[in-house]
Amino acid sequence: MKIVDRYLTKELILPLTYCLAGFTMLYVVFDIFDKLSSFISAKTPATIILKYYGCHMAQMVEFMLPACMLLATLYTLWNLTRNNELIAMRASGISMSRIMRPFIFVAIMLSITALLTREMIVTRTAFWTKNLERTKFRQAERIVMSDVAYYNDVTKRQWLIGKIDINKPEEIEHLRLTSYKSDGKRISETYARKATWLDGKWWFFRMQMQEFNGDGYPTKNYSVTGSEYGKLMHTLTEKPMDFLTEIKPMDQHSLIESRRYMKTRKDLSPMIQAQLSYDFHKRIALPWACLIVTIFAIPAGASGGRRSMISGVFTAIALFFGFYLLIQFGMYFGKKALILPWLGAWLPNIVFLLAGMLMFRRIR
Repeated sequence: MKIVDRYLTKELILPLTYCLAGFTMLYVVFDIFDKLSSFISAKTPATIILKYYGCHMAQMVEFMLPACMLLATLYTLWNLTRNNELIAMRASGISMSRIMRPFIFVAIMLSITALLTREMIVTRTAFWTKNLERTKFRQAERIVMSDVAYYNDVTKRQWLIGKIDINKPEEIEHLRLTSYKSDGKRISETYARKATWLDGKWWFFRMQMQEFNGDGYPTKNYSVTGSEYGKLMHTLTEKPMDFLTEIKPMDQHSLIESRRYMKTRKDLSPMIQAQLSYDFHKRIALPWACLIVTIFAIPAGASGGRRSMISGVFTAIALFFGFYLLIQFGMYFGKKALILPWLGAWLPNIVFLLAGMLMFRRIR
């Protein structure tokens, strides 16, 4: 990394850190005063409170980072322009695009960070925070869901689960598994007192089976010998994650869970499929807001020293809110299937990327 890159990166990282710290402190302080009485009445341990806010702030990353990057970029460039440092760099033969390279690099890293945080942390912790709020901040060792139904339209199998712990979905109790023909008639029905996911396969314990004839009427009912020690079910392709996707709200699914859910639910209406497809692509597109806002913040900040700073502020903030307004338009048309769902999700990124590049080219 060249000296100019290190200098510009340092100048950007400092206000970016201040913005992140400031927004985080403001949010936590206001929120903790709102929930303080709940923490006290529930006698919530300090470790759980810290974990709660750590998980909660991870959910805010994809919304906080673009705003922080916008403010940090504007401040850094205005500061460099006011001190004539940009002029000195360009006078020494450094192009504007070369000067802006560290800003773009940091924006890309933040976008990747937002995407990975959403996929690796938020999808694992969002359900935990919601359940902690639901129990009024009294932590439960087990979070057991009852009477969970899951249907796989590809394999034509329905799982009716009596009890499942969302923290340990590999073990379920009182399972009734029904297999169907393509015409909807039953083939067989299996009851298991317990089922365990082990080494990528399901093991059923204390099984009873009911078979049906071609007309869907029961013909044979028997207990499976030896199933008290566990019976390996080779043909079952469903996984514990499939049941969790049925339990968790759709906005808490990972990309892998969302894709698998759409593949195994062919019975969904075209409108629902369009909504799920939009949400899937939006999850990928939204984190790149850091890069988009940086591209249109660069020309506003670089020219701030030569014209009214207030004008640059309003221009950048108007574009920032315009970006999120266009997200709402894309969401409406994409989920209504009036345009392709993926286009609705990526529309704000495409429009503002082109607009930002056009503004960037006009920098003198």
